[in-house]
Amino acid sequence: MFYIRRNYGWLVLTMLPVHYLGTMSMFVLPWTGTYLFAHAGHIIMTLCMCWTLYVLLSHRQYKSLAVGLLISILLFAPYIAHVQTYNQKHAGRLTTLLGNP
Repeated sequence: MFYIRRNYGWLVLTMLPVHYLGTMSMFVLPWTGTYLFAHAGHIIMTLCMCWTLYVLLSHRQYKSLAVGLLISILLFAPYIAHVQTYNQKHAGRLTTLLGNP
């Protein structure tokens, strides 16, 4: 969307879920077995997030950064809260599904 609209806010919109699902997963999941493949994606997500911040800050798009993060929080915080609540309620089922890598 950023390349079509040339609006820097589109770059920031996905930073919250990328940070939560990409960067934070590197600290939660073990670095063994099949999780190594997942971590390759997590590293790419983190690098993309760093690139986004670099582009925004180097072009002095502070307002786009603030507005995009605010919209991202409003859109994705309820989803992340729902996922966390579901995971806590169904921890046994998730352990069975995921098993050991």
